[in-house]
Amino acid sequence: MRYLLLILMIKSTLAVDVFPISKITELPDREAVFRLTTYSAVDLTLDCSSFLHGLNVLGASRNDFFLLFESECYEIINNLFLWGDAGEEACLKLDFVRKDWQLEKKAGDCR
Repeated sequence: MRYLLLILMIKSTLAVDVFPISKITELPDREAVFRLTTYSAVDLTLDCSSFLHGLNVLGASRNDFFLLFESECYEIINNLFLWGDAGEEACLKLDFVRKDWQLEKKAGDCR
């Protein structure tokens, strides 16, 4: 039983994806849809205008969607624009297992 619990704990800590966000830009042809510029080969699109609000995570070998409440969507937008205007970058952490997210100012390398 202890080993099973340990394996589940290790697996849940590895399920968090971390994205350093350097810039947010609104897509010119869509209102309230934003592209989040990262340092990785993953394309993040924050959609706050569709019926389902959330983050589209697209990469070479992945296609995920992270569902957000409308208030969460706009919280991410407001913080990214606020921090970007101050010249600060952010770290976005997505936990697909727990359905949880965290956005914090980037202090060095995102971990």
